[in-house]
Amino acid sequence: MRSTSLNTDAAGAAPPDAFGPFRVLHQIGAGTLGPVFRAYDPQQDRLVAVKLFRLDLAPERVHTLVAGLERLIAADLGHPAIATPIAAGLVDVAAYLAQDFVAADSLDTIVREFGGAPAADVVRVAAQLAGALDFAAAVGVYHGSLHP
Repeated sequence: MRSTSLNTDAAGAAPPDAFGPFRVLHQIGAGTLGPVFRAYDPQQDRLVAVKLFRLDLAPERVHTLVAGLERLIAADLGHPAIATPIAAGLVDVAAYLAQDFVAADSLDTIVREFGGAPAADVVRVAAQLAGALDFAAAVGVYHGSLHP
């Protein structure tokens, strides 16, 4: 059994030109498991976010990860507070997940720039988040890694 390496480098290796049909435009972030890219979907004429999972996994485990991501897509998570998963696949030896692109600043950026929100707004956003989590749980999908 191999241990999983986490990638938190924003730069990392050069991104591929495409993830399946999605043409990479530029990197927009870096998560614990790898970088996130903004990409263009020419088939649907839309922007998507593509998460690349840069994990040190044996090939069969990468295929298992992709199968799990495909089950996530099949769960049909169409909800206003969820960036809908669109496609999953492999690029080289790494798995990727394409999702709806949501053009917005991160919460930490907003708080740093504008300060804390009024309590009523916090409660409203928390209720929307809880509704999205309930919706996903109803179809057997659990986030597992929420951060304040």
